[in-house]
Amino acid sequence: MKTLGIGLLGTGFMGKAHTQAYRSIPIYMGDINPRLIAIYGRSPGKTRDVAEKYGYLKYYTDWLELIKDNGVEVVDNSLPNFLHHDPSVSAAEEGKPIICEKPLARNLEEALDMVRAVEKAGVIHGVIFNKRWFPSIRLAKKLIEDGVIGKVSHFRFAYHQDWASRSRVMTWRFKRKLAGYGVLGDQGSHVIDMIRFLIGDFSRVLGRSRIALGERFGEDGAREKVDVEDVITILVEMENRAIGTVEVSRFSLGRKNYFTFEIYGEEGALYFDMERLNELWVYTRAPPEVEGFKRILVTEGEHPFYKYFWPAGHTIGWVESFTLQLYYFLKAVEEDREYSPNFRDGAKVNAVMDAVYESLEEGRFIEVKEI
Repeated sequence: MKTLGIGLLGTGFMGKAHTQAYRSIPIYMGDINPRLIAIYGRSPGKTRDVAEKYGYLKYYTDWLELIKDNGVEVVDNSLPNFLHHDPSVSAAEEGKPIICEKPLARNLEEALDMVRAVEKAGVIHGVIFNKRWFPSIRLAKKLIEDGVIGKVSHFRFAYHQDWASRSRVMTWRFKRKLAGYGVLGDQGSHVIDMIRFLIGDFSRVLGRSRIALGERFGEDGAREKVDVEDVITILVEMENRAIGTVEVSRFSLGRKNYFTFEIYGEEGALYFDMERLNELWVYTRAPPEVEGFKRILVTEGEHPFYKYFWPAGHTIGWVESFTLQLYYFLKAVEEDREYSPNFRDGAKVNAVMDAVYESLEEGRFIEVKEI
């Protein structure tokens, strides 16, 4: 079993998910052993406790020291958006493979600088778009590529949560300088990547947005202005001439993690709801008496990735998407081959988001820059 030393940047929510994934890879896949070498966090006490709890051999409160650690062979950047660029570039300059959480960067210019760094260094690079790795999504992609639903004509994607309505506390996610974008970057980057993965590249976009709560309270109790959107709707035209809509919100009361899409082709249609992530609904032309959507429980041995998991009908969950994504990244490192989604994919998502922001300012359709 190949062993690779992991250095994780981040002790928060995503760091926990990534650690769980690394620990499960030897159990599910059996041919790679991610060794948890070191973890970085800003708080010495918390980072020490997390390192002990998660099983990391050591901890750092300086991310550059972790990157330079000789035992760290792969760097995983699970830090907030404003700490994606510098640590990722430093990892590349140290000659170490780097996988970074989404969105890749706070804007396209920053993303392209990261692309140049990893390509100049010649290191394997990836960006976390874990929702690509649900078996149901891979089945949807296969059905589209095999022409089962015919040429895609139009679509609707939506990602709704309500967490921002439950607190008035100011965090980095509500500050453009730190986050780069509002809900567009936080949840919308997943949607944009999924559309690119399933349907193709964007041609132009038209956006409308709203800030649902204009002020929040800082650590000292003072009111601070929110300068990024909480709700956004986008009209999309694709290079293959398909058209669609995108809705993204962190103020949709009652919605916890509702990511859904409908894709319509000339011969059929697909429907997916992440709250039932092991299912894919498929419509194809059939005799009138049985015409309609059919629910496919994507847990059979012939379905994508299910060889790693359980008998048919035994479902997997959200965290297994990280297990799959990080496993295939480590396999790419082991075999010294290109990985996708990579920093270029991440930059293409940034290009779409920058075009949406330009559209918000100018009130018209904006062409998406080619990468």
